[in-house]
Amino acid sequence: FVVVIITLFCVGLVAWGSLNKLLSSVDQYEEAGQLLLILDRARLHELSFTRDLSIKESDKALNYMQEALFLANIFHLEGTEDSVETKAIIDRISQYEANFRKYVDLTLKLVMQRTIMINDARKGVTLSDSIYKLQRKYIDLNKVRVENIRKEMIDISKNLAISYQLSVSIESASNLAKDFLIFKSKKDYQLSLAELKKISHYREQLNARIRNEYSRELLDRIATLENKFYQHFNQLENMVDYEDINLDNPFIRNFTKTAFNLAQMSLDLRNNESLIFSQVQEKVTNIENLMTQRFDTSEKIALLIKDIESARQAERDFSLSMTREARSIHAHEVILLLQKVKHGIKNIHSQLLEEEEKLLFNQLTTIVKSYIEDFYKIKSVSKQTEKIAQTMVESAIDIDSRLLQIRNQRFDEMSQAKELSS
Repeated sequence: FVVVIITLFCVGLVAWGSLNKLLSSVDQYEEAGQLLLILDRARLHELSFTRDLSIKESDKALNYMQEALFLANIFHLEGTEDSVETKAIIDRISQYEANFRKYVDLTLKLVMQRTIMINDARKGVTLSDSIYKLQRKYIDLNKVRVENIRKEMIDISKNLAISYQLSVSIESASNLAKDFLIFKSKKDYQLSLAELKKISHYREQLNARIRNEYSRELLDRIATLENKFYQHFNQLENMVDYEDINLDNPFIRNFTKTAFNLAQMSLDLRNNESLIFSQVQEKVTNIENLMTQRFDTSEKIALLIKDIESARQAERDFSLSMTREARSIHAHEVILLLQKVKHGIKNIHSQLLEEEEKLLFNQLTTIVKSYIEDFYKIKSVSKQTEKIAQTMVESAIDIDSRLLQIRNQRFDEMSQAKELSS
């Protein structure tokens, strides 16, 4: 009887131990499952934050991580068989939380840096566009100037033609007057008188057209000499003594001098108008050269705007890239385009003439420099974010692996305990 009692006691003791182990295994199995569920929720909100950049989602993720850490500590304290594994899980969850906090900070910093860079890019395009419009404005103004100066050239060329005719008439009038003195031909007198009328007509034409101060001064002198020549010419008809027609005669000497001075004044007038024409022609050439330079500058600025826009697109592609290789390719493209923009700015700067456009271009240079610096910062932060995200993935995989291993062990223990109880 005693043996039976002892046997039953031992069987009961074994059964109690098996039941206790079964209950413990069930508890640990459920706790491991609950921990997995909480970590899945944390990862879900982590992904939502990555997608939406919502602080609300990051806070939820951190709350679940802290809850998971709390449960992991309880799990570690309750379990003795897997203390090494549960301690590793606690460390991994702590690391996961710390990395997520860094990830949130870096991601928000990245967003802020990208916003700054986008604003710089927009300012760069706006400034480039303003400079481009300024170039077009100066080109249009120069077109108007060239048109006006060409009209002026046409006027001056007409002045030259009339002043040439004036010189010819003065020369003819002088020669015909001399022929009249020698041959006393009424025809020579009448022809000389006709040339004097032409002189008066051409001078009046020039007086109505000429604007140059020195040319007008010469016209006044020509008018005075013309009147003097006419007075002398009227006195020629009364000279009948051939002996009086020589340079010793004061009248003849004065007449010859007046004729010479009149011819010289008309020549000076032609030369001055010719000089004015050359100066105006040179002015047109200079303006046309300036227009050509501005056309070249405006084309370079248009290319600059295109490169900045292309850099913006490449930067967007960089931000949206899902693989490291794609990000590397787009980052290289952005850097090449920005270096091209920087080089283009140096070439354009030397071609600028007006203070207004130089001021705008100095602002553009500063903006582009900031844009390049911003992108390098974004590239650096993106690399850090990518590295932390990878570490977080590794931590999550390791935690899942360890928890699943514990669950499987508990499941096996539960199965064994069930077999013993049966």
